[in-house]
Amino acid sequence: MLSPYVPLLFMGEEYGEDTPFYFFVSHHDKNAIKAVQEGRRKEFAKFGLKEGESFPDPADDKTFNACKLQWHKRNEGKYKIMLEWNKTLIQLRRTKNTLCNFVKSNVKAFPLGEEGFVLHRQTNDGKEHLYACFNLSDQDISYTLPPYTKQWKKLLDSKEEQWMFDEAANPQPNEIDHERIHLRPFSVMVYTTE
Repeated sequence: MLSPYVPLLFMGEEYGEDTPFYFFVSHHDKNAIKAVQEGRRKEFAKFGLKEGESFPDPADDKTFNACKLQWHKRNEGKYKIMLEWNKTLIQLRRTKNTLCNFVKSNVKAFPLGEEGFVLHRQTNDGKEHLYACFNLSDQDISYTLPPYTKQWKKLLDSKEEQWMFDEAANPQPNEIDHERIHLRPFSVMVYTTE
């Protein structure tokens, strides 16, 4: 959602749908059905499926029905939080000049060691900047924001209470008058000069 590309969400991804998506078909030709079933059986054998073990039969209605989205999930628990998170990101894409700019030369990404990375986006005139800092590790890491401004404004922190489901919130201050931020494990923080 923070990249300059059009985001694509697949079948319930906006709320973290975890229903499996199996391969299924609705052929009427019995030979085609048999060929697909045999092909899937061979494919599953490559993944250690032993003789006599079953796999989701692509021609069985149960396989198709097992893939149906559980729409009620988007209104409860962690799924509701994920939906709100994605709505917030979409709103940021619509309202922040840096995220409305799709000129690729105004986008840079660089690593934070092996633990994370930083995505930098700016407006064409270079006056407005956005930094999305990602910690992909299980350890705290620090990053120093560049001195574009005397005071950075935090737009988003995945460790704030509203985004937490099964762990304690541990957010950073909304504004910092210095550039050093601390990224909690498995988190993202977004700062802007706007």
